[in-house]
Amino acid sequence: MTPADFPVDQVVLELERYLAMHPTATDSADGIAQRWLTGRKADSRTIEAALDVLVKRGVLQRTAQPGGRSTYRRGRSSA
Repeated sequence: MTPADFPVDQVVLELERYLAMHPTATDSADGIAQRWLTGRKADSRTIEAALDVLVKRGVLQRTAQPGGRSTYRRGRSSA
């Protein structure tokens, strides 16, 4: 399976599992790709799509940072 073949719903599940184990985790999309998805290699578009799904569901909260980057942390609906 190539990174482009990695389904968004699979990344969503992996991120939800990570948050269940690390409820105070906060990171950028790049950091999430490197640390939260250990052993999984999804392309950046797939990761961004999964993050968007989780933000819309309220599982993640997105916070804009200086320089245009965003960080993500557990949202209220995942508590």
